[in-house]
Amino acid sequence: MNETTTEAFKTLKESPLFNLSLSSKELFHSNMFYWICETYRETLGPILAENIGLEAETIEETEREKLNTDLIIHFKEDKKVVIENKVKSIPNPAQLKKYEQKITGISKFVLLSLFEPSFEPVSTNWKHIDYRDYCKILEELISELEKGQNLCLDKPDYSYHLSLLKDYTKFIAALVAITETITIDFENGLFDFHKNHSQYQEIRLHDLYTKRIYSLILSKLTQLLPPEKDDWHTHINYLNGKGIISIEYRAHSSILGIMIDGHRYLHFIRPSDQSDQNAIAKELLDEGKWLNPNLKKDELQYPKAPKAFNKYGLMLYRSVKIPADFPLKDFLNIIEKDFRLMMQAWQ
Repeated sequence: MNETTTEAFKTLKESPLFNLSLSSKELFHSNMFYWICETYRETLGPILAENIGLEAETIEETEREKLNTDLIIHFKEDKKVVIENKVKSIPNPAQLKKYEQKITGISKFVLLSLFEPSFEPVSTNWKHIDYRDYCKILEELISELEKGQNLCLDKPDYSYHLSLLKDYTKFIAALVAITETITIDFENGLFDFHKNHSQYQEIRLHDLYTKRIYSLILSKLTQLLPPEKDDWHTHINYLNGKGIISIEYRAHSSILGIMIDGHRYLHFIRPSDQSDQNAIAKELLDEGKWLNPNLKKDELQYPKAPKAFNKYGLMLYRSVKIPADFPLKDFLNIIEKDFRLMMQAWQ
């Protein structure tokens, strides 16, 4: 750990606001952003507008959790901005498209996230700003408030507000510094990243750390795959302390898929409707077209014979354990080959 990262960890441990935020990381930041927008409408308005590429000035009103969004900011001249805030959760392009389709009269959609999305912009209506940008916006706000300090000395809680904003900005800067050091070596095994896990667990950011690792893996994987189409998509999730990456391909009444689920590598099939997939799954397996995951020669597949498939809900799958020392670059190359095999399974 370098000196900058060590100092960032120390800052977070000592920050009252950071420790308060741990009870609900995503909601905390959305609520904080809402409070800043409502409290400093005139000062924040032009700063925020300039940073998101909107010609506007004063904020008139900010709404929380309206139409399933995090924030809707109303500027003068009937200009509205949707803020979708992602701190520990991972941006989902399908969710962003849904917002754009369902919410009308919006001047700008803004994705505010701690990490760079692993996908291309959903449309020209979306603007991405990361938490480093957010930190700069807060620094500009504080600077403007300090310039007019003499005009605000008679306002109740002004000094307290300023102190709060400075602590929050320092906390955000430390969070950015820490997350920017999260990397993965694709020459090593998938679980080599666990060696740093305990450091993040100490400040209760281990979930964020794991999500970042899996986001980097997905980003690398998408470089090996063709562009996503309507019949296939990638997904990333975090469940029960483990990262999950899946690729799903829709064909006829079935969805074929590949999944990294913690320490397991899966091939699966599930219905796109309520149809029974047992016969289709057996045919694909018997003909060697799908549901035969392999990473190493003669490795043990699950379930063991005579059982053909494990089941999770309507999903049927077969899996192998991912060896701890199996090079990640080789693993991703196997996934790329399996992806092409999956696309040919119905041909």
